[in-house]
Amino acid sequence: MNWKDIQGFFGYPSLFERAVKCCPNKSVFVEVGAWMGRSTCCMGELIKNSDKNIEFYSIDTWEGSIEHSDIIDDLNSKNTTLFEQYWNNIKSCEIDDYVIPIQATSLDAASQFEDESIDFLHIDAAHDYENVLKDIQNWFPKVKPGGIISGDDYEPVCWGGVVKAVNEYFKGKSVLLIGRDDFPLAKIWYHRKKSNQENEMKVTLYAIAKNEEKNIEKFLKNAEKFDDVVVVDTGSTDDTVQLLKDSGIKVYEHPQTREEFDFSVARNRALSYVETDWAFALDFNEDVDEFHPDGFGVISDEFTTFRHLRFDDNGTDEPVQSNEVHARFHRTKNYTWVNAVHEVPNFIPTEEYPNDVGVDTTIKITKKINKTVDKELFYFNICEREHEKDPTNWYWIWFIFNHYYNVKNFEKALEYGQEFLDVSKPYFDSFRIIAFIRLSQILLSMGNVQRGMNYAFHAVSEGMNMGGFHLSQAFGYLFELSKRLNNPNLTIFATGFNPDMLSSPERLQAIDRLFLTNLEDVPSCWKGHRKFAEWLVTQVKPEVTVDLGVDWGFSTFCFAMPRIGHVYGVDTFEGDQFTGGNHGSYEYVLNKQEKLIMKDNVTFIKGLFDEVAKTWDKQIDILHIDGDHAYESVKHDYETWSPFVKENGVILFHDTCIEELNGNQYGVKKFFDELDLPKVTFTHTFGLGVASKNKDLIEFIKNNFDLNNPL
Repeated sequence: MNWKDIQGFFGYPSLFERAVKCCPNKSVFVEVGAWMGRSTCCMGELIKNSDKNIEFYSIDTWEGSIEHSDIIDDLNSKNTTLFEQYWNNIKSCEIDDYVIPIQATSLDAASQFEDESIDFLHIDAAHDYENVLKDIQNWFPKVKPGGIISGDDYEPVCWGGVVKAVNEYFKGKSVLLIGRDDFPLAKIWYHRKKSNQENEMKVTLYAIAKNEEKNIEKFLKNAEKFDDVVVVDTGSTDDTVQLLKDSGIKVYEHPQTREEFDFSVARNRALSYVETDWAFALDFNEDVDEFHPDGFGVISDEFTTFRHLRFDDNGTDEPVQSNEVHARFHRTKNYTWVNAVHEVPNFIPTEEYPNDVGVDTTIKITKKINKTVDKELFYFNICEREHEKDPTNWYWIWFIFNHYYNVKNFEKALEYGQEFLDVSKPYFDSFRIIAFIRLSQILLSMGNVQRGMNYAFHAVSEGMNMGGFHLSQAFGYLFELSKRLNNPNLTIFATGFNPDMLSSPERLQAIDRLFLTNLEDVPSCWKGHRKFAEWLVTQVKPEVTVDLGVDWGFSTFCFAMPRIGHVYGVDTFEGDQFTGGNHGSYEYVLNKQEKLIMKDNVTFIKGLFDEVAKTWDKQIDILHIDGDHAYESVKHDYETWSPFVKENGVILFHDTCIEELNGNQYGVKKFFDELDLPKVTFTHTFGLGVASKNKDLIEFIKNNFDLNNPL
C-alpha cells in the first residue's frame, strides 16, 4: 500500500519532494490537517527514502467537519474512528516510525512549538477566511528564517477565503503559486521566509513611452517600488520626456516613425540600459499593486522569471482577470522581446541558466484598457506590414483574423481564420481552439450549421489533446451550442468530460429529456396533443387515468409523463380498420415503459374494452377514448366507461375533426357534437375533444391553456 491508495484530496507530491530535497538534515516538518493520512503517507514515504533525519509532525483533531459527517458516521458504524483509520493507513504504508501525530486543534498544537523551529510547514486544515488567517498568524512565527510555509487550495472560485487570507497576511511579501500535479489550474501557495543572510534583490523597472503625460503620476508612483528606472521614449511631442527627467528618471530618446514602428525594438533598447540582474517591464497605463522584492531574493536563484496575475480595467466594474500573462519580471540577460506589435519576451539560454524556469506569483498588474479606432488601426497596419514580409507567419495572420472578427467583417474573418488554421500547428496552439470556435460562430450565424458544427468539434478534438483550460474552453462552447440548438444529445456529450458538470441541472434535464421523457421514437398520430395532456395532468392531479386505445403507447406515456397518479392503458394490441395491424406493439410498449422507468405508474391491460370494464372497480379522473372510431363504437365506449368517471372528471375524444380518412368513416366528430356536456375542441392533429360535467373546469382550460398555441 502507498499514499495513492488512501482516500483524500492531496495531489501535489512535487511540493513535498522539493521540501525534502531542499531542506537540511535534522529538519522539522509540520503538516496542519491530515484527514485519513494521504498527504502524511506521501511525506513519510519521501522522508523514509531520503538519507535525511527529518522530524515530521502531523496535526489534526481527527474529528472532521460538518461536510464530513457522513464519512464519520460510516466509520462509527464500523466501530472505528477517523484517527484509527488514519493510523491504520500510516502503518499500512509502513511509515509509523517516521510520523509523530498530534491530536489537537491547530492553535493548541502551535503552542507546543518554539518560534523559528520549523523548516517546512504545510497548512491544509479549515478553508474559511478566519481560520486560514488564524492558522497563518499562529504558525508563521514558528517557521525558521529561510524556511518554507505553504498551503493548499489557492483558488478564488471555490476557496475565496484561502485566497483572501493569504493575500492579506503576506501583502508586501513574495508568494509563489504552484500548480497541483493532479490539477494544474488549482494552486498551492508557497512562501519562503526571508533570512538575514539572503542577498538583497535589485530590480530595475523599464518601460517605453510616447506622449504619456497623462500617465506620468501613476508611473512615478509605481517606480517608487524599484531600485532603478529606465525609460525609452519613441518620439513624444508632449512634455513626457521633461517630466520624467525632472523626477530623476533615466530617459533615452529613440524616436520611430509610425510607418516603421516596432515595439519589440523599443522594449529591447530599454532593456539594454538595465544594469541590475533582474528587470521588470511595465507600461504607463498599468499599475503593479502587489510587487515587493522582499522575500524573492531567497528563492531567486531557482528561477529565471516570476509570472504575475493580470487584470484588465475597462473603466466600468471591477477589473477582470485576464489569461494573458508574459514574463514581465525576469532575469535581464535571459530575455529579449520579439514581434513588432503584440510583442512578447522570448527566453535566451545562458550558461548559468540554460532553461526557462518560471513560477506563478501573487504579483498583480492591472492594465487600464483604452481602445481607440486610431490605436487599433495602428496595430492592425503593423500586422499587415509584417504579414507582407512573412506570409507564412501564423502570428500576424492570427491578429489580422482577430481584427476582422472584432469589427464583424465575417467574410474577411473566414478567409484569414482558415489561413491561420492552414499555417499553424495542430494540437499544440491554444489560439487554434479560439479560431475554430470563432469560425464556428460565424458559420452558424450565416446558417451553415453543418460546417459550423464541424469547426466546433475540431475545437473539442484539439482541446482534448491539450487538456486543462483549453479542453474546458472547447467543451464550454459546445455546451453553449447545445443550449442554443436545443439538442439534448449535444448537451450530454458536452458535459460528460467535465466532473463539475456531471450533476448539472442542464445535463440532468437533457438526460431526462432524451431517455426519460423522449417519445420521438414512438409512432403516433397524437403527437400534437402531448403538451396539453401533460398540462392537464398537472392541473387535475388525477389518481387514475384510463387510456382506451393505446396503439404504440404515445398518449398513454404522455398522461404518465408528469408521474402523477396511475395510468392504465387498455388495448387488444391487434389493431383495427383505423390503425391497421399492430402486431408487436404490445412488446414495444412494455419495452418503452421499461426505458422510461414507468413500471410503477403505468399498467397496460391487454383485452377488449368491454371485457376489461366488466371487472373494473376504480373511479376515473381522466378518461381518453381513442379506440374504434365508428360512431356506434365511440358511443358504446362512452356509455360503458363514463359511469366510472368522477363528477369532476374529464373525458377526452381523439379525431374529433375528421369524418373520413383512407376510405374509413369516422364517427367521433358526430358523437362529440351531440354530447350534451360543457366542452372544448382542439382542431389540430385530427382534433381532440375535451368534455366534463364540471363547467368550471372547461372554462379553466379555455382561460389558462393557450388554445392558439397548443403544440
